Amino acid sequence: MTIDLGVQHQYADLGDVMLHYVLAGEGPPVVLLHGWPQTWWEWRHIIPVLAKNYTVIAPDLRGLGDSSRPIGGYDKMTVANDIWKLVSDELGYSSFLLVGHDWGGPTAYALAASHPQAVEKLVILDVV
Repeated sequence: MTIDLGVQHQYADLGDVMLHYVLAGEGPPVVLLHGWPQTWWEWRHIIPVLAKNYTVIAPDLRGLGDSSRPIGGYDKMTVANDIWKLVSDELGYSSFLLVGHDWGGPTAYALAASHPQAVEKLVILDVV
């Protein structure tokens, strides 16, 4: 059985890591950061709903899913920097909404703390 979520699978070469991410919808960008040990697929029920009004960006964090698995860089600041490079440098957004679940929560918080001008809204769910 194939489920069509209307997403586009993309890759971004960020130098020390290759991030896989999915894009869906049009509108203001919302970034969804999954938990451990999950992938973008965690958001499969949310993406179609959000994509009606937003550009949804759901990456596989470094070392998970279809993203590459470098030897190091698994601290929250490095992973947050991966997401910053993806959203600002690769996709060209200067501001966005940010949602983090589980391990994505501390990563989202680190990203918001280091780039407060860019994160318009921050949602953190079920953090460990």
